[in-house]
Amino acid sequence: MEGKLQQYPNPNNSPNLGPLPMFLSGDKASAQVVVFVAGLTNTLLSVPYVAPLSEALEREGWGLCQLLTSSSGYGFAHGSLDRDVREISGALGELRKLGKEKIVLMGHSTGSQDVVHYLTADGQRERVDGCIAQAPVSDREGIDDGIRSHIPLALQMMKEGRADEAMPRDSCSWFATPITAYRFHSLFAEGGQDDYFTSTLPDDAFERVFSRLKAPLALIFSGADQFVPASVDKEALARRMQSCGGEKIRVSTVVPDAKHDYQGGMDGSRPTLKLIEVVLEFLKGC
Repeated sequence: MEGKLQQYPNPNNSPNLGPLPMFLSGDKASAQVVVFVAGLTNTLLSVPYVAPLSEALEREGWGLCQLLTSSSGYGFAHGSLDRDVREISGALGELRKLGKEKIVLMGHSTGSQDVVHYLTADGQRERVDGCIAQAPVSDREGIDDGIRSHIPLALQMMKEGRADEAMPRDSCSWFATPITAYRFHSLFAEGGQDDYFTSTLPDDAFERVFSRLKAPLALIFSGADQFVPASVDKEALARRMQSCGGEKIRVSTVVPDAKHDYQGGMDGSRPTLKLIEVVLEFLKGC
């Protein structure tokens, strides 16, 4: 995959933090760009459909920008959505300097939390023309009893002012890295900062979030998402979220047979082609 690797300033207030990388592909000269924010443990090109998406965007006169933030790879384990949003806004500011006039954010998996947080959280940040949440899932809904049993400890550590300290290594078998009490609680506890997409949330919770959207949003669920419990009716959840969001949610759909990250997506599979079709159609209205 050909492209251009660039840097953007790290907006976090620390003299020890250098600039962060972003990778531009597709139509790099275009003033229209989709900014891709990946999920937990992801880095450049680790989501299979990114390469064919970039090619499709280029044919339509759009560029693609893959961001690496401080939370990329295993950095998420000591991060927060607030930190991600600051860095994303800094990257968009750099893209504006490069002549990008129309910017659409696209999040994959936990990147979907970043996208919704970007559109709804308090504070000033760079304007976007639309946002896409692909594979928006609830980490809280998918955890096992072993992880769930450590939530009280995370809450206790936060109350004691130890939010940035690491949880015990046996608290989370999902990741090969220590995770702070704050991020553990954010991902896995009811009402945590990442708790945007849990299917058992009441309608008024979705309504409160979606009423704050500052740009149109597309929700694209994966029909065969291996990280969503079988008990969750994804079609019903997509309809309910669209109803709660009203006209602010332009698209809320389920791509049949799609895995969480479209495994095999570089082969031009039917789910990948459908995802690209939905994305391109959404971009026409942005």
